[in-house]
Amino acid sequence: GSPMISRPAHAGTIGDGLDEIAATHTSRTALHTADGETSYGDLLAAANRTAHAILNRFGESQQNLAILFDQAGPAIPVMLGVLKAGYAYVPLDASDPPARLKLIMDDCAAAALITNSHSLPMARDLADGRSEIINVDDELSDAPHNVAAGVAEDARACIFYTSGSTGRPKGVIKTHRSIQHFSGTYAARLEICPDDRLSLLYSLSFSASGMDVYGALLRGATLFPCDVRRTGVENLARWIDENCITVLHAVPTLFRHLVKHRHPMARLDSVRVIDLGGEPVYAGDWDLCRKAFSPRCVLINHYAATEASVIAQYSVIGEQHVNDGLLPSGRAAEGMEICIIGDDGNEVSHGQPGEI
Repeated sequence: GSPMISRPAHAGTIGDGLDEIAATHTSRTALHTADGETSYGDLLAAANRTAHAILNRFGESQQNLAILFDQAGPAIPVMLGVLKAGYAYVPLDASDPPARLKLIMDDCAAAALITNSHSLPMARDLADGRSEIINVDDELSDAPHNVAAGVAEDARACIFYTSGSTGRPKGVIKTHRSIQHFSGTYAARLEICPDDRLSLLYSLSFSASGMDVYGALLRGATLFPCDVRRTGVENLARWIDENCITVLHAVPTLFRHLVKHRHPMARLDSVRVIDLGGEPVYAGDWDLCRKAFSPRCVLINHYAATEASVIAQYSVIGEQHVNDGLLPSGRAAEGMEICIIGDDGNEVSHGQPGEI
């Protein structure tokens, strides 16, 4: 297999990381979509084209730029280009209600909305004449050189918006340093290396997608975006098998549907690790894992939040027995301290209930 990337997980900016990986793995496949494969060299070139278009239009700045694409494949080089130009991106999900999208556009005060021809009508409606529009199908030309904007590690990289289930959606800022750190923590726990093939089943507007995008692309692995709404849950097992996915990251509900809809005799042997997060994980999920996947497959219960990213991880492997009911969420991830606080705002004593 290929060597692990020795660079520390949280060193430099995301653009620095992409430059280094592209230099080491130029011809390796970075992105694999239904439309074809993109090598690391081509991914870097595409990111540079976006960065040049932004810098030619706005100059050096640290403004927010919204991005709107109906698929992840063409959006990812644009995200990376925004970062290389020193700007921050705000990913929009085209399937979200228009009211939510307009609220996000207003709240983040996006200087521009980057899109393609397919999503241009929706982009015009959202921009409403207040934000400029960059159509990557028209405005990107060959970049004459690699863009290396003077970006600090603590510069804003992107903003993810919460669901708004507790009120108005809130924008959570991620810096280059925090993305490098938490995707590095994720990748280290899952032992991601250049030979891995990672699923991307999450919308890019959901913070969990960052674990897959940067966990793969900053380590020389291959990222496989899949829009389950289009593919259909009933076809997901076949997609995993045909693409030899090795790292599967999903919400537990989707995982259960995937196992339910697979062919009864099918065993998804390519998957070596399953990371579940976003909902409670139960002992029954471990039973499903042992029934449908390789005996060597590891199951990880991953507890996270938009505001704090990876908080804790708990893994199960082999013939390990787990008690009925909920799987533990594990111990604090690297760089995390977890405190259990009582109603009075003070830390509770051992064995007493409280809130994280």
